[in-house]
Amino acid sequence: MNEVVLLEPGQEGTAARPAGALAEIRELLEGGINIADIVMPRTRPAHAEQLGLFADE
Repeated sequence: MNEVVLLEPGQEGTAARPAGALAEIRELLEGGINIADIVMPRTRPAHAEQLGLFADE
């Protein structure tokens, strides 16, 4: 069986866990939602839009 490992940023570093271990994700998958649509928003760091402020112009 294939598994997606969810990397979630946090205050103490990044936590890695199987996406299938989370009931919320299993329910959404059973409802027909694509795995990418479920997990991508969960992996975005807080304030990621500010990263563009540091780009070289």
